[in-house]
Amino acid sequence: MMEPSPDVKAAAAAMNDRSHGLHFDVSVGDEDLEDGTMSPKAQDTLLHGNKNNRPALGLCGCFTLGFYQPYFNVDTVDIQVRLTRALIPFKKDPSFKDLALTNPDAYGPFWISATLIFCMASCSNIASWLDYEGEDPSKWSYDFSYVATSMTMVGIYLLALPFALWSVGKYISVPLPLSFLVCLYGYSMVIFIPTMFVCTAPSDAADWVMMLFAMAWSLLFLLSNMWGYIAEYLPKEKLLPLLSFIGTTHLIWVVLLKLLFF
Repeated sequence: MMEPSPDVKAAAAAMNDRSHGLHFDVSVGDEDLEDGTMSPKAQDTLLHGNKNNRPALGLCGCFTLGFYQPYFNVDTVDIQVRLTRALIPFKKDPSFKDLALTNPDAYGPFWISATLIFCMASCSNIASWLDYEGEDPSKWSYDFSYVATSMTMVGIYLLALPFALWSVGKYISVPLPLSFLVCLYGYSMVIFIPTMFVCTAPSDAADWVMMLFAMAWSLLFLLSNMWGYIAEYLPKEKLLPLLSFIGTTHLIWVVLLKLLFF
């Protein structure tokens, strides 16, 4: 075993200084060094850190930024993989459930929600303009109330529905982590972003078809991930009512989306 060069030791010391407070250290001991190079384990720890580290911040920790920081500890590859799993629910190994249970994130749901709110408000106004039948197009006006309505609808989907499902899980003794549910529901909205643009077409039938297709696709994503988790805790006779609750609330939300915006 070669002795690490002075340059490697100096680089490790410099990185340890810069990583103060990030919960990892770079070691150049014999167990992490071979031929003067850093081991894959040390490199992975340096690049990604400990993503499962959830600091204990006390009873009122949710009112501090430090409480939410671990939920934004993701990189571009993490987001790409999760978006791929949401758009292609059949893709496994690993499944979205396995990724989100060990490291739920709020970064993806936040930006998906913000993008969907913008698309819902803007596309509904575009659809209104295309459907305008007045003789003077200049009399058409933008409806800013769609912004508030879209924020309310997205908030209900992203927060209220996961909270309701979490409450049901508490009642039937199924440990459904709220952070996992918010992450799951957040990524399930991604299919609705391109759907909003398609729904600007001046055809009510096409709008219904696209909205129902997006509903079925996102519901498949939800159920495929929920089934594999709650099946470990519930028998089939209790499993189906819970999945029916997820499907029913999802359908109601999508129908309201269509009626309110298109």
